[in-house]
Amino acid sequence: MGLRAEYYDNVDFTGPLLVRTDPVVDFSWGGGSPDPSIGADSFSARWTGFVRPLFSETYTFYTVSDDGRAVVHQRSARHQQFTDHGDTENVSIGVPMQAGVRYSIRMEFYENGGGATARLFWSSPTQLKETVPAKALFLPPVVSIADVSKPEGNSGTTAFQFQVNLSTSSPIPVTVTYNTANGTAAAPSDYTSATNQPLVFAPARFRN
Repeated sequence: MGLRAEYYDNVDFTGPLLVRTDPVVDFSWGGGSPDPSIGADSFSARWTGFVRPLFSETYTFYTVSDDGRAVVHQRSARHQQFTDHGDTENVSIGVPMQAGVRYSIRMEFYENGGGATARLFWSSPTQLKETVPAKALFLPPVVSIADVSKPEGNSGTTAFQFQVNLSTSSPIPVTVTYNTANGTAAAPSDYTSATNQPLVFAPARFRN
């Protein structure tokens, strides 16, 4: 349980330097950073996955951050304050949710200088305000591709099939794109190129 965490040694979310699972988003790094490999200033982080509410109610999400942050969840628009500031609490609009159903969530954060804080809370009419707990957070699905091979033969072309799987169902569509590259084809007629071809997994809402 937890969220996929990607840490960048810059403030524009390019080239993740560290990827790990964070059980919760509740960090106060002070003048430090998430990892020795990342500088104490000018870094950013992105947490992605699913959140599962305990009650069928309207939930409010809160962040405390230093500096900027943005939160995106499946049932609402983007809430952000991507500006330099000290520890500041920001509140999202209410989000209606059903108990036991997983909803996608993404939180982004950057640190430009000084202290560094990133925290994610929630509350509802029944749920007291608290850090969103690990038991309510789930990793995003992982895409895996079966390793297969097939002799092409000496003439014409041969259809090639491979299987793509998700590690778990997703309540939102998941799109994977693929390219093909020429390896040892002797003639253009032996090879069909494909660029950015989409494979779409339909959403499947689930409870557990």
